[in-house]
Amino acid sequence: DGQGVFRYASATYYRMFGAGDGPLEGRSYHGMYSHEISREYAANDRRVLESGGPVESIESGLRADGSRGAFLVCKFPLAGPDGETLVG
Repeated sequence: DGQGVFRYASATYYRMFGAGDGPLEGRSYHGMYSHEISREYAANDRRVLESGGPVESIESGLRADGSRGAFLVCKFPLAGPDGETLVG
């Protein structure tokens, strides 16, 4: 969502990035990743929410094995069940 809280994570996300100490849903990436990575994610989420359209970017991330990688992501606005705009 707009606060960096996971509402859903796919099986592919779990396989690629792991979940650490449990399910991602309800957790914020601000508490899971370094300040540098979470700031990057938040900036791209803001771009999606402000533009109302998709954003393609290269983001840093930590793989399930703990190694760091660069990943092509396409984030987009997604209507949530309560009417708020989420980031997919």
